[in-house]
Amino acid sequence: MRPNFSEGTKQGIYASQNGFCAVPGCLEKIVDIHHRLANTKVHQKLYPLFLQSPFNGVGISRGCHQGPEKEQFKITEQQARMYEEYLQKIKDGIIK
Repeated sequence: MRPNFSEGTKQGIYASQNGFCAVPGCLEKIVDIHHRLANTKVHQKLYPLFLQSPFNGVGISRGCHQGPEKEQFKITEQQARMYEEYLQKIKDGIIK
């Protein structure tokens, strides 16, 4: 089983979006937390700090998660690498 967002991370994303889907025009409540960068084994090894962080999650409705709407939230591996480096600096105490 692949790791997923912690309950605390899910609750933080939910609260930051006031419980509503992030897709413009959708007025439905959040049902799923979508990974902006796919939760694959390769990405888990390359971006262990970023992949399950709030930076990689967006709350969306079930319909939007199953449809093409989720594609607008994708990020590149270059962006993921920048987040990973930033999170590593925080972890190492370089950034407080």
